[in-house]
Amino acid sequence: MENKEERKKRNTTLYIAAGVLAVLLVGGGILVATGMLPENLFEYGSQEETEDFVSETELEEREMIETEDGLVFEKRTEQGLDGELERTDVILENFPSEIPLPGGTVISSSDTGLDVSIEIEVNATGEEALSWYVNKLTEEGWEVVSQVVEDVEAGWYSSTIEYSSTETETEGQMRGTIHFSKTPQHQTITITVRYFLD
Repeated sequence: MENKEERKKRNTTLYIAAGVLAVLLVGGGILVATGMLPENLFEYGSQEETEDFVSETELEEREMIETEDGLVFEKRTEQGLDGELERTDVILENFPSEIPLPGGTVISSSDTGLDVSIEIEVNATGEEALSWYVNKLTEEGWEVVSQVVEDVEAGWYSSTIEYSSTETETEGQMRGTIHFSKTPQHQTITITVRYFLD
């Protein structure tokens, strides 16, 4: 049988836990009500989006082949940056058609409610892909807001650019990021083009 002191401790703990839960629920409700968090934050998207998304398991079911650099994954595409873009049916409908896309193969597309993105594998180096995008965005009137090369060594490559459009009265400003990555086990670069939903 618990004594008076233990009962008091247990009740205090329960009150604190209930208070913390209430604060979290109220805080979350306020963030959703003010639009800082989307209502569907924890949903996985519509049936259409789920069907278009390529699973990670499917992506990694590729053969490993022997090259002069050792065992690497088989290429998903032979298409270069100015080549044809394959598997465009995977791209979700709400991804803006104004954003330039290189050649290669679309390997996935997703919509988180905060952004919509596509992942493309291209037969090029990281430096070539970064340069292609900087030139293409500039040519088509976009602004490259920032450009960061994070990792370039022994088969690894990682860089990111942030882009935006000029603001118009009808459309507002479009913005997002483009991430370029490569590991020693992959022969090609993966480009993730992300567009922020407002």
